[in-house]
Amino acid sequence: MTAPDDLSALWTHEWARADWTRRNTLDALARGGLAALL
Repeated sequence: MTAPDDLSALWTHEWARADWTRRNTLDALARGGLAALL
């Protein structure tokens, strides 16, 4: 059984990773859109 702080740390890590992925996806889409316009 994990302690509450361990669960909190895991949740924070997962949330940060999801945010990082989302930003990279948006960045890739933006670059793709610019490349399509050029």
